[in-house]
Amino acid sequence: MSLAEINPNIKLYELVDRNFQVLGFLERLGIHGNFGDRTVEDICASQGMNPSSFMLLYNFYVDEHFRPTERMLRDSSVEDVVDYLHKSHEYYLNTALKSLSDLLKNLLSPCSDAQKKVFRKFYDEYEEELNRHLSDLKSLVMNSLPEGCDAALRMQTLYMICSLEYDLQRHTAIEEEVLRPMLEMLENSGTYGRRRAAEEEREALSEREKEILVGVAKGLLNKEIADQYNISVYTVITHRKNITRKTGIKSVAGLTVYALLNGLIDINSVE
Repeated sequence: MSLAEINPNIKLYELVDRNFQVLGFLERLGIHGNFGDRTVEDICASQGMNPSSFMLLYNFYVDEHFRPTERMLRDSSVEDVVDYLHKSHEYYLNTALKSLSDLLKNLLSPCSDAQKKVFRKFYDEYEEELNRHLSDLKSLVMNSLPEGCDAALRMQTLYMICSLEYDLQRHTAIEEEVLRPMLEMLENSGTYGRRRAAEEEREALSEREKEILVGVAKGLLNKEIADQYNISVYTVITHRKNITRKTGIKSVAGLTVYALLNGLIDINSVE
């Protein structure tokens, strides 16, 4: 499906008919169930998303050869991109890895305890260093499991691994070829300079507020931030209210962009 065919009036079921891989993309956006006659524009309105952002991310997700133009980047929203990457990260941790773990548990049921222990140890390390271990995990499932393992389960597990591998490749590509250049464009634009000057006129964030903001931008929960700095959850909530008051930004995606643009975090630390 070429870029010229993507427009806000296209119905979601048409996108799925032409490329089933879009289902993964829609899932990250929280879009499930009956699509009906809803269009891209309808979905974007309900999600509070810029249609240009949707079309940019869609093309990047389904076409590994797609490269955005400067105009596409300028027409899209950096907040939408950051929000999508956060949702993708949550999907990997809370859905994909849990499903894969359950599949592997069933697949390895005929194996000896020693074999299960070795494979489980590898998988635990795999969860910690997802990208580096992905191809190895695929090879182990394809070539190294005992003959007694269920063939259908093996194929189902391989499909999940391959899908996750593709998904992570697109996730990384969006970070490198969409988010990074969008931030660079903001940094180099007069618009950014004027906005930065206006921000500097606001009350400055305290050092503790900057620490809390970094935690928020990295996707930490209030309790995780509280535990990290040995403070109460209520103190974290108070700091977050002050951060919102001082920056004028309410959403996690917006605060993440603020932290990136103000040099509080590196783009590589955003999941």
